[in-house]
Amino acid sequence: MRKILLLLLIMTGTFMGFSQQSSYCGGEVRHLGIPAEVLSGVFLTIENVDATTMRVEIESANNDSIDLLLITNGSGAMLSAQDSSEAGKIKQTLSWMTPPDSVQLNVLWSKRSFGGNWQLNPTDIKIPFLAACSATPSAQVDLPITFDDTATVNYDLADFGGNISQIVVDPTNASNLVVESVKDSTAQLWAGTTAGGTGLASAIPFAAGSTSMTVRVWSPDANIPIRLKVEDASNAAISVETEAMTTMAMAWETLTFDFSNNVSGTPAINFANTYDKVSIFFNFGTDGATAGRKTYYWDDVMFVQGTVMKTAPDLPITFEDTATVDYDLTDFGGNISQIVVDPTNASNLVAESIKDSTAQLWAGTTAGDAGLVTPLPFAAGSTSMTVRVWSPDANIPVRLKVEDAANGAISVETEAMTTMAMAWETLTFDFSNNVSGTPAINFANTYNKVSIFFNFGTDGATAGRKTYYWDDVMFSSGTAMKTAPDLPITFEDTATVDYDLTDFGGNISQIVVDPTNASNLVAESIKDSTAQLWAGTTAGDAGLVTPLPFAAGSTSMTVRVWSPDANIPVRLKVEDAANGAISVETEAMTTMAMAWETLTFDFSNN
Repeated sequence: MRKILLLLLIMTGTFMGFSQQSSYCGGEVRHLGIPAEVLSGVFLTIENVDATTMRVEIESANNDSIDLLLITNGSGAMLSAQDSSEAGKIKQTLSWMTPPDSVQLNVLWSKRSFGGNWQLNPTDIKIPFLAACSATPSAQVDLPITFDDTATVNYDLADFGGNISQIVVDPTNASNLVVESVKDSTAQLWAGTTAGGTGLASAIPFAAGSTSMTVRVWSPDANIPIRLKVEDASNAAISVETEAMTTMAMAWETLTFDFSNNVSGTPAINFANTYDKVSIFFNFGTDGATAGRKTYYWDDVMFVQGTVMKTAPDLPITFEDTATVDYDLTDFGGNISQIVVDPTNASNLVAESIKDSTAQLWAGTTAGDAGLVTPLPFAAGSTSMTVRVWSPDANIPVRLKVEDAANGAISVETEAMTTMAMAWETLTFDFSNNVSGTPAINFANTYNKVSIFFNFGTDGATAGRKTYYWDDVMFSSGTAMKTAPDLPITFEDTATVDYDLTDFGGNISQIVVDPTNASNLVAESIKDSTAQLWAGTTAGDAGLVTPLPFAAGSTSMTVRVWSPDANIPVRLKVEDAANGAISVETEAMTTMAMAWETLTFDFSNN
């Protein structure tokens, strides 16, 4: 008794399993799914009957009546005799002792006026044994399409070009239903599947700013194109097609399809048209013979209501508003840029710019290539911008260029040097100090486009591949007019004093953080290998605010210096800024190496 009871439970469990809506419930099909084969049209039904039986029924879709039904394969089923008792229809049943979960079969037919056979699909289709057609007509499919309402919605999957599709249990989630689409080895490059073969219940509400749909897909391969097509169910000449690329293999991901970006060579979207039919094509452009038999899954076909139209950027540029602002990063000369999470602060977004090993010396990136919303408000005393930058190297030039987005011949370029490596710092770019050989600022011009160049003047082959980050591009409104320097010169007041370091004879100087005291600023002077014996640096080239108060008994100055060597002469020269022929020079010797010391220069000992 226990063995018999167990068998009955198994049989009952099989029959009472998870019923699914059949894809063939009296809808019209044509030879090999070819729309032009109008004469071949029949209404086809394939559905479960009971615990061991399915039925196939055909009826002509025109005045040419059917005279033959032929079922091939059938997954080992026993076929009944054909039943023609109902006028204009032919029925046949498939029976098993133990039915399979899914049945593979093909259907062929002929009509009175046609001697040969028409065929449903180039290859066998697969249909769940429990596939059912509702006793009452199911509701017409509409967005969103989730495939979970098989008891009440006729999803009406229609394959073409060699696809084989059915609604199945999600292979990664047993509580979810999805569509399985097999692109067979004999499939055409355009093989696909329509959800709602006769059209959706409601037209897709496309409008300006609302042109996107999403589909959740599972693909065995990453980096393949998936095409989505919408059309007028009553007029196939009205359609729009767009594509998205898979980014993952063997995993679910949600792809966005923007129909404002139609595939080249296909019709553009027209908001006056009706679009009420949706078809999907996996690995569009590659046939089954090339790719091999592939199985895809898809679910949750949705319309994205009210897509936000992004605006052009404006200052300040913070890269935080990616949902509403199109920062439009445009690279040139071999840069590779994108907006990423700040590597030092997970709550901040920044621009990452990679100057590749093949990059040009002028490689750079523009933020807002089509132009900023508002031109830069340059004016006398307001000529500076700041950018927060992260560089792998200190002491490299960063160039900032502003131009007229409508006229690239109108531009200004200036530079600042990084002072830190592997850390964020804010650089100031004063466009009143334009790079030699480039146009000077002209307050009558429009400047509404900003580009940045890291390590300008050095190509990628020389420097190697380098990654830079930048953020917070800002205009310094009302930049303070800096004063000339005066004694004592401490280099601490860079915000208000223009120390105006001027090199000659091959020196290279800048104001930097004291290498022995991070809270102190000093002047760094490099006497390069190509420098002259008289190479030097002037602080305040246009002159000090107050002349030096030399007098009898008051002829000395002190300078705190750091030298890599002891016992070298350091010369100090003072002169009349208006007449270089008037000057005094004196010297002092260093006594320490690799350490700070204060030297005294007595100009009575010239």
